[in-house]
Amino acid sequence: VWAADTAALAAGERAERSSTAVRCRKRSQFVPLQRALRAAGLPVQVGGLGGLLSTPEVADVVSCLHVLHDPSRGDHLVRLLTGARWRIGPRDLEVLARWAVELDRLRLGRAGAGAGADALLPETSDGVSLVEALDVLPRPAWVTPEGRGFSAEGRRRLEVLTRTLRHLRTRTHAGLPELVGEVERALLLDVEVAARPGSTPGSDRAHLDAFADAAAAFAATAQRPTLGGLLAWLDAARARERGLEPGAVEVDPHAVQLLTVHAAKGLEWDVVAVPGLVEGVFPAAADTASGWLGDAGAVPFPLRGDRAHLPSWGLAAAGTQKELDVAREEFRRACGAHEIAEERRLAYVALTRAREELLLTGAWWGEAAAPRQPSRFLVELLAAPPGSLPGLVSVPPAPPPAAGTPNPRTAEPQRVVWPVDPLAARREEVEAGAAAVRAALAA
Repeated sequence: VWAADTAALAAGERAERSSTAVRCRKRSQFVPLQRALRAAGLPVQVGGLGGLLSTPEVADVVSCLHVLHDPSRGDHLVRLLTGARWRIGPRDLEVLARWAVELDRLRLGRAGAGAGADALLPETSDGVSLVEALDVLPRPAWVTPEGRGFSAEGRRRLEVLTRTLRHLRTRTHAGLPELVGEVERALLLDVEVAARPGSTPGSDRAHLDAFADAAAAFAATAQRPTLGGLLAWLDAARARERGLEPGAVEVDPHAVQLLTVHAAKGLEWDVVAVPGLVEGVFPAAADTASGWLGDAGAVPFPLRGDRAHLPSWGLAAAGTQKELDVAREEFRRACGAHEIAEERRLAYVALTRAREELLLTGAWWGEAAAPRQPSRFLVELLAAPPGSLPGLVSVPPAPPPAAGTPNPRTAEPQRVVWPVDPLAARREEVEAGAAAVRAALAA
């Protein structure tokens, strides 16, 4: 709401657009923030390769690529089946899963009949995946032992998806950018993003185009630009984006840019919001940390080139087990202080990116059952002497939850319709428009 009001005020006061960014400490904050910004009618641009992979349209493309490359990736197929394009319901999903079991039983039966009853035991089979079961759908009259079969509409949609995937498999020999484009068109993602409320020609394809550029860059620079290599690269980007090059980020005044604090250092926006200022999120570190002791893949501090600036574990001075335990606890506290200092530098980067307005927020409740505590950085700013921070406006915080208060985000069950109807919010508008078109054609 604040971002929408700020954008509207800026549009009324000056001709040029005001640049706006939301800087997050963690990429896990992207999805709810992106949903809220779009609900406010604002175009959103997600920055960084890792953040790009969390956008719904790009996630659909990646899931389809996984299904084309690896028939065992039923997890990615389920995303396609339950998405806005095919909208397969839970009953048809269950029947498809039962058909996979039956198909595996038939395959084992044929192998056993040709090689002896003990030649191939069930334990030696990896089973038939959902991807394989979808590619070999049963005859229309087939039912499970409980008498359940595919619904007529579900069967039709599954057959369409089967033909779509078979066609796309014939295109996997093409270059990666061409394959990504084929998948996008086959899934009708270009139509889906253009149909979103509040979409504009400059923003509706932003994420799809950015992913296509990333695929093209990988194809141009990788020694073996294969589909498997691209998917492995994307998995690495999702796990540790800072280990890869996320690409250049530029200030875009036509959209609210959602990106991590690490991304786009050195850039500035007219308006910046930093949400999630609570302990455990920003700062993400605690007062104690294990340093390299808790990570088997980390380089020990004494072997690093910057060891002079890192905490030191007084292992050599410990002569007894008790002294060793004391030294380890001192090292853990030193590591915690070091990580908090790094988080403080990161907070400085986030807070100094705004030219005109800066919004800092936090919330008592997250996903956990217990309430969170305000970030020490936010508390320090609010405790600054009067007049030391010109322009500081503090909104009275919500009172802390009483002991034993349940999390309001999880106390009540959230009910949604499955499969999702992508046009539910605009059903009347779409039907009215269709009626107007029919009337115009009839006239």
